[in-house]
Amino acid sequence: MHCMKKILMLTTLLTIFGCEKIENLKGGESKKAALPEVKIGVSISGTKNPFFAGAMESFIKFPQSHPRVTIISNDAGNDFDKQMKALDDMIADGAQAIIVNMVDSKKSQAVFERVQKASIPVIFFNRSPGQEKLFSYDKAIFVDGDAVQGGVMQGKAVLEGWKAHPEWDKNKDGKIQYAMLMGFENNPSAIARTRWSSSTMNSYPALSVPTEEVGFKVANFNLDIARDTVKEWLEAGKGEEIEVILANNDMMAIGALEATKNFDINIPIFGIDAIPKARELVKSGELSNTIVNDVASQADACIFAAINLVQGNPAHEGTQFRTDYQTILVPYKSL
Repeated sequence: MHCMKKILMLTTLLTIFGCEKIENLKGGESKKAALPEVKIGVSISGTKNPFFAGAMESFIKFPQSHPRVTIISNDAGNDFDKQMKALDDMIADGAQAIIVNMVDSKKSQAVFERVQKASIPVIFFNRSPGQEKLFSYDKAIFVDGDAVQGGVMQGKAVLEGWKAHPEWDKNKDGKIQYAMLMGFENNPSAIARTRWSSSTMNSYPALSVPTEEVGFKVANFNLDIARDTVKEWLEAGKGEEIEVILANNDMMAIGALEATKNFDINIPIFGIDAIPKARELVKSGELSNTIVNDVASQADACIFAAINLVQGNPAHEGTQFRTDYQTILVPYKSL
């Protein structure tokens, strides 16, 4: 409990000061003028995912306010070979740094071979190559949202909803019977969101409630898999047993919602990312809550890390972020 209190206090501080950090990172006119002329290649795994589409939009818009920065962008369409060719083309075109959201993080060695040969920095966005690979190159940085914080905030949102809606406790046993939709099985962010959302529910000071996991599925951050999973749960008669559904991202939350609608069953559903569709569904009351995974700030953090490394500076120079173990974590926010 003492450890949890420390984590929750840190989460609150990150939320308060996160926006200040980003504003300092973006800077005013003097900061813009200080930016060097730099060409950066950006490859996103696939923009059919709304979160990554938002990231691509932020990357592309960056030169509008920072005209000395050139962005070469690529949507890999979830095709690994296409992504590698794009990186080759970017390097041949004079890219001084690469930002990559990998199609397949298990094949990160192919990225390292390219950037090390060119002796240019690489910023891995959202999908980590793994700590060992990251440490193998001193010009490599991983940028992501703080998934521990995101999990804590999701768990707290469930507790606040539970307190406000005593009718959610269907069997009146004083426990939250919940089902969890997890992202990729070995994905560090998915692991953190899963662990900390569930542990927060039964340990958050003054709000904690005993919990029981009655459903679990690795649904790969995928809407269709989540929808089919929840359909199977409901067909098996778990509709009265499941009191809350937690999803590691909004796409899975939306898939869960589609399934419950088809069965005309109302179950509180919580997501993470705050993609536009999820925001609409929270506003309409169809989704209970989502947590803001601040994609625009993450994109900015990637670009400034790339610029800093090109200049030979620490990745977080001038941003007030911390670089721990070659990793920069951007705070989540409440909707």
